[in-house]
Amino acid sequence: MKKIISLVIAACLGSLFGFSQNALKKIILPGNKIELLVPKDFLEMTPDMIAVKYPQASGKPDWVLTDATGKLTLNYSLKSAEIDDNGIPGYTDQLLSALKAGGNNITPVDDGIFLQDGKNIGYIKFISQKEDKKIFNFLFYLSVENRLALFEFTCIKKWRKKWENKVEEMANSIKLKTELK
Repeated sequence: MKKIISLVIAACLGSLFGFSQNALKKIILPGNKIELLVPKDFLEMTPDMIAVKYPQASGKPDWVLTDATGKLTLNYSLKSAEIDDNGIPGYTDQLLSALKAGGNNITPVDDGIFLQDGKNIGYIKFISQKEDKKIFNFLFYLSVENRLALFEFTCIKKWRKKWENKVEEMANSIKLKTELK
């Protein structure tokens, strides 16, 4: 009987934690131009934390979310590159070629375009190597006021199945706040 009660309690706790990880909250990114849904338990990194995680000034994102372990990240950068909505499909091809070239140790998984509220959201999924770990990378990007808005989600490869659909949901939740300038 104790084994059955223990199993029921374990199943209930597992369900509780499993569902809480999947709950999403709406956030508005810095600059008030983009809103999207993200896991409710993700935390925003402070500028000091970002500086430590991304020491090179050129590769530093504008904004980063992470989970409590720091092993999952979603970062966002609004690039100076000019691109309109119709340029997103071509940018996908260009970025994929750049990722494959130059000795980058990546394995492409998937790429394409989501169409959300009449906007093209390009994406590229790939596996990379960082030190001794394989990393699942999910880039998604769109044009915001003719500038490239780039998101990058990363986690260890063994967590890919757990997070891939959730990241697609985040990408497809993007709404542009065009009324805010």
